[in-house]
Formats: sequence, C-alpha cells, structure tokens
Amino acid sequence: MGKRPKLAARSECVTRTTWGPIPIYGIALFAVSFLAWSLFVAADRRMDGATGPATPIEEHTSPVLPPAKAVRSISVATVRDADFHDGFWFLLDRFSAEVHRVDSHGNHQGSFAGKGDGPGELQFPQAITAHADTIVVADWNSVHLYRPDGTSIVRRRIEPPQDCLGALVHDVASSESGLLLLFTCDHGSDWEFLVVLEVDEAVYLRLAAREANHADERVWSAFREMAVLASHPQGFLLGHPSDDCLDVLHLNGEVVDSVCHEWLERRPIRTDDLDGWPELQTLMRTFGVTPELPEYYPPFDRVFVQEDAILVYRTQTSDQLSVLRQFSDEGGRETVFQIPPAPEVFISGGSVLGIWYDLSGTWIGVYDAVGG
Repeated sequence: MGKRPKLAARSECVTRTTWGPIPIYGIALFAVSFLAWSLFVAADRRMDGATGPATPIEEHTSPVLPPAKAVRSISVATVRDADFHDGFWFLLDRFSAEVHRVDSHGNHQGSFAGKGDGPGELQFPQAITAHADTIVVADWNSVHLYRPDGTSIVRRRIEPPQDCLGALVHDVASSESGLLLLFTCDHGSDWEFLVVLEVDEAVYLRLAAREANHADERVWSAFREMAVLASHPQGFLLGHPSDDCLDVLHLNGEVVDSVCHEWLERRPIRTDDLDGWPELQTLMRTFGVTPELPEYYPPFDRVFVQEDAILVYRTQTSDQLSVLRQFSDEGGRETVFQIPPAPEVFISGGSVLGIWYDLSGTWIGVYDAVGG
C-alpha cells in the first residue's frame, strides 16, 4: 500500500458500438462481489475517536435504534444511492428499482420509475445524480432522465468502447460538460475502470482509465471492484479507496492534482469477525474461483465533494454504521460530523441524509450540516 497507481489519462472520441452480451461468469462474480461487500460491512470495524473537533448535528442515545427525528417510511426498501436537488433528496431504491422523493424533514413525497423495461422503468439501477434540472439514473447499460416531479424524459442506451469487455456502468456523476460515466471492464486477469464523458446522445469522450491490481482470473480479491468517481471543481476525482491518494483530472482527461487520505485509519481484516466468510468461500469455489482477502478494509467507501473542493469521506465506525469524516487543512485535524450513525449516510449541498432499517420499515432523517 501507499503507492498511487498510474492513470492512463487521455481524451479520445468513442464511436457507437454494439453492446455485446454480458458473460455469465462476469455476472456471477458481480453478484458474489456484492454479497461479499455486504458481509464485510456487517463485520466489526470499530474505529478510534476523531482527533479533531466534532460538528454536532443531533444528540443520539443509541447507535442501533433510529433517532427520534427520523421518519418511518414503508415505501422505501433499501437505498443504494441518493442525491439532493432543489430542496429534495432523491433516493434510489435497489429493491423496487424506484426513485423516492423526500423533503427536508424526511417525509416521503412520492416515487417514480419502478422495475421493468417500459418507458421510465429500470432494470438494474446502479447510481443516481442530479444533472442541471434533471434526475439521472444509470443502470448497467443505460441512463434514464427524469424531471424532478418524476416525469420520464428519455432513456439513452450507453455504448461502451469496444475494448471495454463485459462493460457495466458502475457510477455516474454530473459535470459542466455532460455526464461522467464510470465503466468496469473485465479483461479476465486485468480489471479496469474507465471514465467516459457523454457530451451528446451519440458522442462519448474517453477521458481516463485506471487499472486495478493484476490478479489471476481464478482468484477473486475482495474490494477489487470498488472505485471512486466524483465531480470536482477542477473536473472529477478518480481512484480506489485502498490507495493513499485519489487523482483530480480535468475534463480533458489530464491529471492536474491529487488528494490524499492516508490520515484515515485502515482497519485490519480478521476472518474471525466475518460470520459469513466460510459460506462465501464455498460459494466462490462453486464458480471455480478462489476468494482472497486483502490485509486491510478500505478506509472509506464514498467521497462527497462539497463547495470549495472540500472532501467528505463516508467511513464505517461500527457494525453497519457509517459517519462522515472531513479533513481540515488548518492544523491537519480531522472533523467528524456527529450525525446519528446510520447504515447509509449521504451529504450534498449542506444537507445530510441518514437511513436506518428495522422490521417496521425504513427510517429517514435529514439534517443540516453545521460548521465544518
């Protein structure tokens, strides 16, 4: 660890190609990878307290139960991604393939989309972002545009470069020049992340490619499929959470800077803490693949870029509970937003969203980020 892998930063036009069938082997690995990540998040990963000042948002008496301010919703199942736009949070539900609109008090204000292949419907939703005055949802091979009221505008099929084998859309981000799409390309022993800028419905600009660590195609390594894509005032961020630094790239694909997060704690992985690890090993071997664990958990799983290029990292502090951590350049201190710990937490435009789950439904809390 400690070395930042090289990025193949380049800018070239990508013409339309025929979307090939996704290999069954790749789908199996994708499904198992998702299962593995769920198991790891459920493991005990308690971190030490922050070294810097805390920014309180709400007092909480239990890190397990939803806080008093949270609002229960029976319409929301499981939140995969979320973004904030014009006073509302838009929650992407991985179970129902719906987008839920939530107001600044956490109250559910309706849903749209849904599972299917008809107009405005979704198949395998992966990410959501607010782009100009539209809500964009990306699935494995398409982007869907909606008005904020939920009206479907258009579905655009995304054509990846021909050399991106087994291409799947992994993430999407908004930029001033268009939508940024992060593909995962499975080349067998070589795994690659590819960022493409959609400048028009039929024109894509290839910006940068990041190669994952080389591995035998028969060996699956945990967290190898994780990647970070986020819009940034200078262009966009790209990298892997296990690296010490993320690259800042211009929208022409040029690497212009880097931001480092070596100050975040890296928690060692102990197989004794992974209750489902033996079952996962058995499952992987049925596909003829040997599971392999790295030495450490990734220090974070999401980065949110705030105004003035302030980065906020989503980290795990205990069993299935997340917090937001921000690094302050003044004195080199870390700030922890003391929101009620939640399985899912997001921040955008000074608004913080927390999600909790129990047998009675999904609980939603919306907070104002104070200070920081």
